[in-house]
Amino acid sequence: MSGPSQMEPELKELREADLPSMLLLEEACFSEAWTRGMLAGSLRGAGAITFGLWVKERLIGCLLARVVLDEAELQSISVHPGFQGQGLGGRLLDRLLADCGRQGVARIFLEVNKSNQAALGLYAARGFRQLKVLPDYYGAEGDGLLMACELRAGRRDQGA
Repeated sequence: MSGPSQMEPELKELREADLPSMLLLEEACFSEAWTRGMLAGSLRGAGAITFGLWVKERLIGCLLARVVLDEAELQSISVHPGFQGQGLGGRLLDRLLADCGRQGVARIFLEVNKSNQAALGLYAARGFRQLKVLPDYYGAEGDGLLMACELRAGRRDQGA
């Protein structure tokens, strides 16, 4: 039988009952992890888009976003370090782009650490473009970048 990294992860909407798993994933992925309260807040309220990738009972990836009117913000995307490099971040982001397109979202914004080359490549490949440098956005970890992807009639505007 294949190991966990070889199993096809199941994509499911996240619920409050998933908070313990979300917190474990957050701590595995980020040096400055979101708190339980921050994660809980991301699951509540109008416009929340939350889903995770599961292998059996283990959360290995998640995406948290919020839609307000015709714009969305990608608040967090994470893939457990042991499962990175398998296209799972792309799978999460593609699902967000599809959901936002169906909801009539015009653009999606995100902030990313300027030094996170893997994330920058993922976002650029999906049509996100840099709007602005955010000096010291991540404190000691460096500057951030504000990026956006324009959605038109369910299709990404790849720009010229």
